[in-house]
Amino acid sequence: APTYRPPKDDPHAQIASVERLTYVDEMLYHLQFHPIGASLAVFLPDYSTVKKGVYRGPTSIDSVYKCPHAVSIYAIEVVDRETIALVKSTHGTELGDKGYFRVSLDTMLVEVPYKGKNAHRDFAQPCSLLSRFCFPKLPPREV
Repeated sequence: APTYRPPKDDPHAQIASVERLTYVDEMLYHLQFHPIGASLAVFLPDYSTVKKGVYRGPTSIDSVYKCPHAVSIYAIEVVDRETIALVKSTHGTELGDKGYFRVSLDTMLVEVPYKGKNAHRDFAQPCSLLSRFCFPKLPPREV
């Protein structure tokens, strides 16, 4: 079914801008009020086998980077001095625990060039598994 879009002259039609957050501190502030979108670095088979554990990215020599994937962050917790994000993926309820799983915010990734091979652009600089934090910012509604 097509997506409904209100007519452009509708006074109640508001276009949301996307607020991009660059720092984890900003993300934590906004998370108090609503979920936050983020990009998750997907490594297989680690991502597909996370279940009720914590996703920490590549955990073996056989781990392969597939792509960034959009997730929603719903909560942050500290477990055994590790900062963990509770996220939901759009890959269905079979992943994690009914679509929800935990991601380490403490894991940092960087790819070191080896034998003339360039690092992947997503990992040329140290980064976390979750990045590109964002959420829709709605303008005030006129009454």
